[in-house]
Amino acid sequence: MATNNSARSTAFAKSRPRILVVDDDPAIRRLLGVALRKLGCVVTAVDDAAEAMTMLESEAGFALVITDQMLARGSGLALIAQARAALGGAAPPFLLFSGGHPPDPCPEGVELLSKPSSVETLYDTVKRVLARQRKRASNEVVRSAGARDTLPSATTPAKKSASISARPSARTTAGRTR
Repeated sequence: MATNNSARSTAFAKSRPRILVVDDDPAIRRLLGVALRKLGCVVTAVDDAAEAMTMLESEAGFALVITDQMLARGSGLALIAQARAALGGAAPPFLLFSGGHPPDPCPEGVELLSKPSSVETLYDTVKRVLARQRKRASNEVVRSAGARDTLPSATTPAKKSASISARPSARTTAGRTR
């Protein structure tokens, strides 16, 4: 039977989500990197909002951004606003790490994690955010496929589509006498 530690270490072994960590404290960046790699994540760590924006604009595919609220150069809140403005719907979800007073209100869709937090809380929060992101992406694929399936095909004549929908159902013909 797997222990919590081994289950944690393989949580994302197959998907290997990319996470961008933004914190001006090198010890926090290292700690987050080690913890997230144990989950199976691929971690990129930077120390300010400007470098994070450069990464987000030049490298697609980050599944999550974990940013400190207060950075030596910039702020996590400004990074979130800038990334959402620049990337729109392609912006990854954000987890805001706060050692002080959390923002009130917290930006919509942003998870808040207080410093200090246990590694277990970090794991649980990251798993929850990534699961929600996967579900959202899956729903968008289903929604776009559904929209595509309801449009008439270029090779199917409109008359045929109309005749199929105009055909009486078995329920309405069953009660009729011949």
